[in-house]
Amino acid sequence: MVCESGAVLELFRQGAYHEIYERYLPLLRHMLYIETEEEWNDFAAQAGALEERPVALHLSALAGDCLCLGGYEGDVSEQVRAFLSSKLPQRLMLPDLPVVLDLDEINGMLEPQLEPYQPILEPLRFRLRVEFDDTYCAGEYFLFMERYTA
Repeated sequence: MVCESGAVLELFRQGAYHEIYERYLPLLRHMLYIETEEEWNDFAAQAGALEERPVALHLSALAGDCLCLGGYEGDVSEQVRAFLSSKLPQRLMLPDLPVVLDLDEINGMLEPQLEPYQPILEPLRFRLRVEFDDTYCAGEYFLFMERYTA
């Protein structure tokens, strides 16, 4: 997705806002909640630039490479289980663990709530990676499940 994010950033740098809107409307909806070209033009005029990291993260989420979760989304248990199951090479019974996101609560952060999954995934050589971004919103988590070899 880095290559694709570079293309978006280059178009933005060139001022090709209409082309971005035409080619990347799903990204604009996902990342900025933009629905119309007028909203996009207003954002582009005010923002001055797009940030590479959130563009790449949101493109990864749209491609299904990671799961994007809002920091105040509440109960995301089923979404997390479905995402993890979709990335596993075999049917594995994952525990029915609660995952509730609320950035204002001490226990509302994503990483500690995922810890019980690690011992299940480790023998299969998978690990969970979480990235957090609050560039264009109050905060979103991006959950990746990666396979490792050593």
